[in-house]
Amino acid sequence: MLDNIYIGEPNDVIVESLKNDASGEYVNDATITGQVRTSGDSPTAGTRIGSVFNVTYIAASNGNYRGTFPSTDAASLAENTTYWVWVTAASVTLRRLACKAIYREKT
Repeated sequence: MLDNIYIGEPNDVIVESLKNDASGEYVNDATITGQVRTSGDSPTAGTRIGSVFNVTYIAASNGNYRGTFPSTDAASLAENTTYWVWVTAASVTLRRLACKAIYREKT
């Protein structure tokens, strides 16, 4: 997943090898969403930046999902500010990741 979140660019959010805790089987049919927030306290704390986005199953994978925080929403991030990417499935937090907003270095 991310350790930086890029200002004004699409940012991929990846969930790899999602498994059912009880059975150990890969989960290929979860409904997963992501959001970027100004607080790491809970998925509803602080201000949400942009819209909630879908994190969808990658066909023929074992529990792998990908979503994108769109560039239009990422354009409103403030440089060097910490944001939290929250990834949830059925109201259960799968991931919470603190990310620093930066501009991607041009090569």
